[in-house]
Amino acid sequence: MRKPFFLGEEAIREPATKAFGVPYDGSNPMYFSQQSPDLVWLKAGSYLITVFHKFGAYGGKTEDDVEAGAAYLPEDAGRFWREQRAWAAFDVQNNDLPEEEAYGVLAKLLLQVTDERCCGIFLPSTGLFLANDGTAEAELRRLVALAN
Repeated sequence: MRKPFFLGEEAIREPATKAFGVPYDGSNPMYFSQQSPDLVWLKAGSYLITVFHKFGAYGGKTEDDVEAGAAYLPEDAGRFWREQRAWAAFDVQNNDLPEEEAYGVLAKLLLQVTDERCCGIFLPSTGLFLANDGTAEAELRRLVALAN
């Protein structure tokens, strides 16, 4: 994220409603969100997603160290990485899901969460950084299509 902001339950409800097509208003026990001090828990049908947010640079030695992570990326992606001032981790907790399906579920949500405040999306398991210059949106749409 370009600016630190609290990515809590309130910020997740509307994007989750758009992503999964079900209101997150407490009317459906299979589609709800709940916030703890460190996480937002999001139930999306049979999927359980956690959202962990943190102010500061991802992978940096200090809160302001954006160079540590940027050093592992090509220069064009590194410039987006250097804009970050906060980050959030989105994880599917269903351990029995195929990776393709898990990425598809997360991509559906991230398509709705990602806006101009976002520098890009980093997939730690692959080392892939998707810059928020149209690259991220295109790849997220591809991941959703693969999972369907």
